[in-house]
Amino acid sequence: MSTTRLVIQNSFLNFIASVSQRIGQTIIFILVARLLTAESAGALKLANTYTSILLTFSLWGLDHILIREVAKDRETAGRYLGGFLGLRVILAILLWCGLVLLMPILPYTSESKRLILIMTASIIPGSISNLYQSIWVALEDVKPTSAVFLFFSLVRVGAGTWLLWRGEPLTAMAYLFLLATTAEMSANAWLTHRRPELSTFSWRPDLPFWIENLKIAAPLIAVSFILIVEYQFDAVILSLFRPEDEVGVYGTAATILALLLFLTRSYQLAIFPVLSRAYHSGQASLQNVYGKSMKYLLLGALPITLLVSLWSGYIIRSIFGPGYEEAGKILSVLVWAFYISALNVCSSRLLIVANRQRLMATFAFMSMGGNLLLSLWLVPRFGGIGTAWARVLAMPLYSIPTLYYVQRYICPISWRGWWRVGLSRLKEL
Repeated sequence: MSTTRLVIQNSFLNFIASVSQRIGQTIIFILVARLLTAESAGALKLANTYTSILLTFSLWGLDHILIREVAKDRETAGRYLGGFLGLRVILAILLWCGLVLLMPILPYTSESKRLILIMTASIIPGSISNLYQSIWVALEDVKPTSAVFLFFSLVRVGAGTWLLWRGEPLTAMAYLFLLATTAEMSANAWLTHRRPELSTFSWRPDLPFWIENLKIAAPLIAVSFILIVEYQFDAVILSLFRPEDEVGVYGTAATILALLLFLTRSYQLAIFPVLSRAYHSGQASLQNVYGKSMKYLLLGALPITLLVSLWSGYIIRSIFGPGYEEAGKILSVLVWAFYISALNVCSSRLLIVANRQRLMATFAFMSMGGNLLLSLWLVPRFGGIGTAWARVLAMPLYSIPTLYYVQRYICPISWRGWWRVGLSRLKEL
């Protein structure tokens, strides 16, 4: 199979896998927003947000290191998986225990706090499952894990809908998601350990290996922390200034954006190992892969962004029903974060491939600082719409310097006439 077809196939399968990991939560959120109250939707949005925040920290960027190294040498798959599993478990448990200690001082109801703690416990099996998925991504064979994630997303949707129909509390669905994530992890582990590349796998702790890779990945956790502020912390900041019903309204718009971001993340997972190989194959190969990827991403993301922005009110009414009119205005602004994220996909992966994680962290810190300052200024005055503007306006503080550095020092490509060429190729497809 050609590289282009393989990337397209794996992008589609990664999209299924990524959406499947969260689709249960998304559909349940939609049902809660339609059938219950905005306060309930806000509590569920907060629980999902805290889960995403803690999960990102527990990953520590180790999945990026694993994909980069295993894509270059498949024989290292067992060593990296065995070495990183123990780290993931330790990090996830420590983070969850830290949240337990922090929870009493947070300004939420007791029901919301209980919901958050149950949901966030899923980061332990979730972080392990992510490592198994990363192995398949590095080996460019994501069909089995995509099937697993799709199956358990259907379990979440079906069982969650049944619980809502029975009138069970949201905590019951939180337990459901925790059990489903644990079963998902077990299925991924069983499939992965059957691969011959894992013949060197060992559970034995390797302290020097841990220390070495924790240092290598340290800039990536800094980037992850910064991107958490940009992509996940918006709902938390809003919850500190506005009541939970407004968080629920904002959460409806953020849910649509999250689904769109799965598109760019899916392509990111597929192109990462290809970029890693191309970088070590020579400048011509890298320019070919990077140039084509940038063209197709930006050409594909623009019409989606424009359509969602123009029809945002209709989209929100169709999915969530009446009572969320303000979310349409929020989505019309927030969707531009999707287009900017498309610009970041290949350049960000190239910085990791070229071992420029520290520089990546510096650019991300600039964006985070802008987001925080804008949020503190806009959110108290304008609520959810201010949160959306803060997020979109801060993102170029990362995107522009990242793109400039890649173009200047890693992979310069000619942009002259590339829109015309890209459009003609899209027509051929």
